[in-house]
Amino acid sequence: MCPAHQLCKEILFYILLNPKTKSAKSLVSTFIQVLAESLEWAQQASLLEVTHLESKARDKRVRKALTILLRDHPTRVRMAAVAKEAGLSLRNLSRLFLHQVGLSPKQALMHCRIAAARDLLLTGSTVSDAASATGYESLAHFITMFRRLTGQLPSQVIHLGRKQ
Repeated sequence: MCPAHQLCKEILFYILLNPKTKSAKSLVSTFIQVLAESLEWAQQASLLEVTHLESKARDKRVRKALTILLRDHPTRVRMAAVAKEAGLSLRNLSRLFLHQVGLSPKQALMHCRIAAARDLLLTGSTVSDAASATGYESLAHFITMFRRLTGQLPSQVIHLGRKQ
C-alpha cells in the first residue's frame, strides 16, 4: 500500500465537498498527476530496500551472512560457504535467517542482486550489462526475477531513470 500524498487528500476532499466548482477540471488533472507521481515514488522507494535487512537480524552470525551476501552478490554465491564464513551450519543459517530476516538466504541474495541491478538501470546501464554485473548468467532468468520482485520489466526502469 502506498501512503496517500497530503496534496492528493486535500484535492480529493475539496472536489468531493465542492463538486460544482469552476476549477474542477484543473483540480482533477492536478490530482491525477500528483497521485501518479506519488505512486511512482512509492514503488521506487519501497523496492527491495535490502539495507534494512541488517537491522532485522539480531544474531551477529546472521548479520555477518547478510554482509557476505551484500559483498558477494555479483559472483556465484555458495550458501554453504556463506554459512561456514558466518560460523553456522547451512541448516542453522537457513533457519535463523528465515526467522530473523523473514527471507531465506537465497531470497535475500536475489533481493540484493535485483536492488543492485535496479540501481544500475537507473544510472544508464543496459539490461544485459545490469544482469551480468549482478551475477545473472541468463538474461531470461534475470528478467523473470526482476519482474517477480519489482512488478516491472528492467526496460521500464530504464525509462524511469531517463525521466529523472
